[in-house]
Amino acid sequence: MENNKLSELLVRMQKGDKSALERVYNEYFSRIYEAALYRVRNRDDAYDIAMEVFMKLCGYQKPFSEVANPMGMLYTITQNAVRDHFRRIRFRAEADIETVERSEEFEDGLWVSDMMCLLTEEEKDVFASHLIWGKSLKEISEERGCAYITVKRIYRSVKEKIRERYR
Repeated sequence: MENNKLSELLVRMQKGDKSALERVYNEYFSRIYEAALYRVRNRDDAYDIAMEVFMKLCGYQKPFSEVANPMGMLYTITQNAVRDHFRRIRFRAEADIETVERSEEFEDGLWVSDMMCLLTEEEKDVFASHLIWGKSLKEISEERGCAYITVKRIYRSVKEKIRERYR
């Protein structure tokens, strides 16, 4: 869904159009969830974060018609919700390692965690923007205010690191 269509749906949603909310949810919930999962590595927490993002969208006070980049806004709200999540859990006691079950979810989390350790913050952001948010490398370069070739080089570096690690 392009920015203009998303903007139109958000404006309709803000006016109480439930079908617009449903379309935004159907189109973007999985992307928001995946972006959160990529960062928190826990499916339940990622789901909670994605729901929190939609609650914030529903309660957004400023007119959506004034939002220049609705996709960027969704991305920013998601990233802020993830940061809030980490702030909240920082104060919680660490889970007892013996209670962690060796489930597929845990093993997937270990794989993702292992892979993410290979990447710099810049590489993680480009990786998430491209694969999770579906942005083109050109869009990412425009958002970051850098040359397209720079973003392409960063993304190529990500692919090379992953290939090298998992050969």
